[in-house]
Amino acid sequence: MMVTFISQCQKKALTRTRRVLDAFANRIGDNTWQTVITEDGLIAVKKLLRKTATKNTAVACHWIRSRNRSELVWIVGSRNCFNSAGIVPVNTTTKEVFMDIQNFKPKQDVAYANTEYQPLDQHLFAVGYIAFLFYKKLVNTEQNHAQAIYFAGLLHDIGKCDPNFQSYIRDPKSQKNDNEDGQHIEKRGFSFDDYPRHNELSALIFHVLNNEANNKTIRKRLTHIGHVIYWHHAAPFRKNDKAFSSYKGLSDIFFSKVKK
Repeated sequence: MMVTFISQCQKKALTRTRRVLDAFANRIGDNTWQTVITEDGLIAVKKLLRKTATKNTAVACHWIRSRNRSELVWIVGSRNCFNSAGIVPVNTTTKEVFMDIQNFKPKQDVAYANTEYQPLDQHLFAVGYIAFLFYKKLVNTEQNHAQAIYFAGLLHDIGKCDPNFQSYIRDPKSQKNDNEDGQHIEKRGFSFDDYPRHNELSALIFHVLNNEANNKTIRKRLTHIGHVIYWHHAAPFRKNDKAFSSYKGLSDIFFSKVKK
């Protein structure tokens, strides 16, 4: 196996470990060695390093599995000089760094998909395109099916353009109390017993678009897309589910609740 040794030793421990590692591997840097070695040879190196180890010893051994991947085998000495993957950390801090602080404010003229403020149009395209690629890669038997999957992804969250949903994800309180990344409205005093979820609104919008198609063959193909859009989230249990069982019922309830 091909291995790399990395030394973070200090003081006299540096000289001791260099003697051991120079005997088994080629030094390719001030504190780095590399060689092809057997498993028995690797065990011998580890035993010799342990015999001379002090509090200033720190040596990590990495197995080079491929050109792009290596695996930590062991660490002799202080593990604090390396992270969990055996990599030497170059900077550490306990303070918040600027890239972790969210200063982004939502724009009034942009619809968002979640509390992370991902633009809704980008989210819809990404889901549709990735679903299309998955189908082509894994199945790839019917071009019409791949197109249907793409359009289902494009429209699956279109119901999030709902003004009440957009108001919810713009509320700073939603950022603190959100457990589903803004998938559904979750706030005190609100209930889906008397309000449609975004997947139901997405299905309603698709139904309207589907009915505008003049070609009956196309309309028949699009029926399955509507099922995908509706069922990409489970329907909630409601006390009076009958009112939500038709597109007309969904439409009437939504327009009676939405702010005008």
